[in-house]
Amino acid sequence: MNSQESIPSVFEGTIDLQIHNNNDEGGRPVAEDQDMPPDIDDEYLTEVSSLNPDSRFSNIHTHKKKLLYMCRICGSHDLQHGTKDKGAFRKEIFELFKINVDLDDTNIHPKSLCRNHEILLLRYVQSKNDRKDFYTSVEPVVFSPHDDSDTCPVCNPISRRKRKYKGTPKASLRKYTHADTTDTVVLPVAEKQHEPTEQDDVNLNSVSESQKKFDGGMSAFDILKLYSKLNSTEKDSFMKLYIKKLSEEEQAKITYLIAKKQKDILQTDSEEISRQYASRETLLNLDPNIWLNERNRTIVSFVAGIAGEDFVQVKSLDTQLALMYCRVIEHMYSLRYKKLVTPFAFLVSLDIYTQTSSRVAIDSLGKSCPSGTYTTLKKWLSSTEETAPRCPSGTVITAFDNEQVIGYKRNIGTGSKSVSSVITTIVNASMHSDNQRAIQHDESLKPKNWFSVKHFDEKLKHIEMSNAINEEAVKVREEKEFFINEVQNIRDSKLPEYEQLEKTHYEQLYFFLSKAIKDVVAEQELNQNDITDFIDKEIDKKTREKEILVCSICGQENARRKLICDNCKQKEGIKQARAKKQLIDEVKRHPGSQEIVLGKEKRDTNEHIRFEHVKTNHKEKINLVMGKPVFVNPNSNDSVALVLRQIGIDSGIMKYNGKDRHWTFVCCDGRPHSLYHKILDECIICCYCQRSFMSRKLYKEHHRLNHANLIPSFAKEFDWLYMRIGLGHYEMNVIKSFFELNWTPYLESMCELLNFTTDNAKTFAKTCKDHHVAWQLLLVFHTTAMKEMVLPFVRKMILSKESPTPETYLTFYKDFLSNNPRWENLHLQVFRFSQAIINLRMGVRRNNSDLVHSAKFHLKELFYGRSHPHYQNIELFDTLQYHFMPDDVRNIWDSNISFTVSGHPSKGQDMDFLLEEKNRAVKQFIPSGSIPSDDTWYSVCCNLDYIESLQAKFSSWLGPRKSNEHSSKQLCIENAVNGFRQSLRTYLDLAKDDFVSMSGEKLHSDLNMFLETSTSKRMNWINTTVLEQEPSPHINQCEPVYITEEEQAGHLIRIPKSEIVKKIKKKIINEISDEALQTHYTRVLNSLDEDKMKKDIFLTLLLEIQDVVLSTDTVVSDDDL
Repeated sequence: MNSQESIPSVFEGTIDLQIHNNNDEGGRPVAEDQDMPPDIDDEYLTEVSSLNPDSRFSNIHTHKKKLLYMCRICGSHDLQHGTKDKGAFRKEIFELFKINVDLDDTNIHPKSLCRNHEILLLRYVQSKNDRKDFYTSVEPVVFSPHDDSDTCPVCNPISRRKRKYKGTPKASLRKYTHADTTDTVVLPVAEKQHEPTEQDDVNLNSVSESQKKFDGGMSAFDILKLYSKLNSTEKDSFMKLYIKKLSEEEQAKITYLIAKKQKDILQTDSEEISRQYASRETLLNLDPNIWLNERNRTIVSFVAGIAGEDFVQVKSLDTQLALMYCRVIEHMYSLRYKKLVTPFAFLVSLDIYTQTSSRVAIDSLGKSCPSGTYTTLKKWLSSTEETAPRCPSGTVITAFDNEQVIGYKRNIGTGSKSVSSVITTIVNASMHSDNQRAIQHDESLKPKNWFSVKHFDEKLKHIEMSNAINEEAVKVREEKEFFINEVQNIRDSKLPEYEQLEKTHYEQLYFFLSKAIKDVVAEQELNQNDITDFIDKEIDKKTREKEILVCSICGQENARRKLICDNCKQKEGIKQARAKKQLIDEVKRHPGSQEIVLGKEKRDTNEHIRFEHVKTNHKEKINLVMGKPVFVNPNSNDSVALVLRQIGIDSGIMKYNGKDRHWTFVCCDGRPHSLYHKILDECIICCYCQRSFMSRKLYKEHHRLNHANLIPSFAKEFDWLYMRIGLGHYEMNVIKSFFELNWTPYLESMCELLNFTTDNAKTFAKTCKDHHVAWQLLLVFHTTAMKEMVLPFVRKMILSKESPTPETYLTFYKDFLSNNPRWENLHLQVFRFSQAIINLRMGVRRNNSDLVHSAKFHLKELFYGRSHPHYQNIELFDTLQYHFMPDDVRNIWDSNISFTVSGHPSKGQDMDFLLEEKNRAVKQFIPSGSIPSDDTWYSVCCNLDYIESLQAKFSSWLGPRKSNEHSSKQLCIENAVNGFRQSLRTYLDLAKDDFVSMSGEKLHSDLNMFLETSTSKRMNWINTTVLEQEPSPHINQCEPVYITEEEQAGHLIRIPKSEIVKKIKKKIINEISDEALQTHYTRVLNSLDEDKMKKDIFLTLLLEIQDVVLSTDTVVSDDDL
């Protein structure tokens, strides 16, 4: 079959081109000899129809070969080696000559430029860059299709002598001004046809009369000419039917040619895309649908066809689906340009890095998609803007905390130290307020800083020195009297609001007691007058297993010391039974024993909401704004003062030349809080020269040298902030204090049961190295103790057929259990302290200030009983500051006791823990394996909000992830609780009244006076530090409440001789009631020379007096019998 017959056979019986009278769509006549469309490639001309096909093919081939050596502008044949392709100057050619080279036909137009016109175009580019006018008189040659006659100018050029011009007349020069020229030239495109209709099944069975005139069929050239005359609907129908007739190889060829044609178009688009990931504004405004519609429509349509989407619906895709389209197209672009970095792939890389902090993961991803390498990400972080976000308006709270990176020490030698980088990060947040009043602009609401009587004495002294009016002195004296009265009420717990704090505590206690009673009632089994539960059965089983061995061969029970089975007379069965007995038995899970409800599981959403019974006061989620970091460690007075000054400047405090904010809230952890107590009183500003001094001593020297003739006048520098202890750190230290107090009596045995058996494991649990583990251990202890303590009461109520309630239980405890020292101490630890810790957690999570204040009130004794001086000061500072707050300040303080960044009603945290999450986010972007510089810290901190906004945008495109941030899992502690209940039930046997720990160690008798002793020490602390009174001689503020007698002996060995002598005198006067014994030991003490005698002699005398006191207390008189 020849070439003439191959083309028409494709369309035979299927084509009706609907050409009427050779008119186009607008009814205009179309010439018979119209040129073929300019976008026809040379492959379509390999088969053409003419009277002599072979000759025609040969002429066209010669014509095309000569075009390769001609200039597109002048048609010159003498091109030199290394000439430029016209595509390199497509914009310039269009601007100068109005020629769009993208529309050139390779069969008609040359592809190269001669050296002269290359230089011409280069001069034009230079004038464009210099913004100068450009003149030229060059007119481009007009090329036409090949003519089979001898008149084709390409195949048969006419030799002419070149004219020599002395100069170009100015009249013929064309002027080009670049003032109005834009950087981007929009090339003309074909006029858009009307949209295709649904007529996909148009019957094209007949061929029109105009086509039948061709003898032997049509050539490709003729078919393309006819195709150009079709309207858009006919073209659409033709293409659909034509594709169906093509073989797989032919479809692949067409697809390849179409894709190859997009090569140059992709170059311009890729240049724009490559700049998008580095543009802050572009990334913030990035939208998958908009980005998709700006890309090459041919490629987008190709992907839409593969995905099965409608051709006209690509512009309005679902966001997640549009993101998938964008990722596919980015990959297609990257196949053409290997080093391309695209915006969506870069955001994927950024998201993965924040989740994994893995350099290897980023580099691996960059090799398979256009996301860039780790170096790209590192450069992007360092090149972003370095301006810290401004402090929010309205009522603001600021938190600060330190972070550090310690380098790995590889060298061993003298003087070689580990390199470290330290930073103090700052974060701001707007506080919710119902009235939206800018209270921080009100100077009258500044902190009073009433923490000591000395504050008022200094004011009175200054008034006397300055000869101020008497009314001011009277006002200060009245304030001092009011302060003393209020502090005494705080000391004695006589304030009216304390009753409400007690009520709030007991409301939660009754809730937990009710659930414990309900669970224990459900576990009981009544057999006549005997009541048992599964715990009793487990205890009996273990007791029996201690006394017998069951032969593994025959099942016969044997005595524990037997070596041979009495039944089968075999040793192996007894040996296997003894080995099996040594294994730790796993406690069976019982359906009746569950965790005390801290929430409930909703069946419809399968979402666990903790603390649901507590009212939540979260109004809305907050937005945290990173502040400007300070490169110090806040562990000294100078560094804390530096951080606070930076906060004051960034917050716009009036003292630091701010505009309208007089004061603010600041939150931190324990160490900076303690240091603030000192610098608040010591750091002052001279009122005459406005110089700041870190101590009063330095100020006095300054005043003596510079203002000796003036009355001393100064002001406290840091009197503009309400300092707030972070509740996250407060909870951590409370739990540590609780574990230290209860480790020996209960928690050590419980942790051994939970496989904390080695010394390191016990130290880990006791010191609460992991706060989450410590919290779960606390829940196990609290849940177990509460269930076992209500057990005797529940069984008594069952036998008497009464309904058990929390109120009746407390009466039952007071009447029957409070005289047992074991029960007395456990009751205090569970019903007051561990319940208050749980209340604190619930209050913080639900932003419930009433519950938080109640918990603090019931936990304060933990800091005084075991001598925790830092948190003693913090507790007292926090109490006084809150009590003397103005009402407006107190209201907004209580409304924002915690914050939620997710909007979850049970995931509130204070600013200290929120800042720690920010610190972890900051460290994720620190280059791994390196010590960051101050510039690196600064860049990451200032841009963290921007980075997180990109993460949030990307997450919104992806939709909900598998790990939902709002989900909350219920803690599973049932096995631990059931296992510990067996040991605790044995310990709480009512027949045992000796005061020992669960491991059998004797406990100190003063432990049951823990609450009273701690209260006395707190009152004495308030008297000495706040009211400036003399300390009580009967209270040693540094001596802890002893847990065991061995602890007391060890403590006495460490204290100095003078303290031992004071203790001896105190015991003789206060604890020995017999006058004869008092006289005797007084004489013994006076006979000893304190300077010459060794400490051991006085220590022996003290221990002897303690034994005498204990013996006299246990003597029973005849009247008692």
